[in-house]
Amino acid sequence: MFSSILAGFLGGDAVSKTLPNGSILTTFSIADGGKYTDKNGEERGTDPTWFRVTCWNSEYSNLATNTAKLLKGSFVVVEFTKIKAAPYIDKSGAPAASLEVTARAVTFGPRPTAASSDTGDSFSDDDIAF
Repeated sequence: MFSSILAGFLGGDAVSKTLPNGSILTTFSIADGGKYTDKNGEERGTDPTWFRVTCWNSEYSNLATNTAKLLKGSFVVVEFTKIKAAPYIDKSGAPAASLEVTARAVTFGPRPTAASSDTGDSFSDDDIAF
């Protein structure tokens, strides 16, 4: 079975909902890499690659009660078994692709503090592709 790991920062708070059939769906977007400004005011890094993460069913039921840990800027590690590219048209009218993964496991990381924000990645809502 294919399995890979993705680590990054959430671009927004996670959302969990229970579907009519009882399945639990939790979704969030994470960025791998990205631009930031160092202590000298210089821009470093590259444009972030965004991934939409989908967590299904009872094995992720703990995410529904732990979405308070999955807040914008939080660091997570996601093990996934499925990845696909979904085409869309971006805000400027250019074709682009959204990368979507189906999680197998999610590990919570520490939430960045104000003291570490000058050395970490920083993203605005406009940077998120979906």
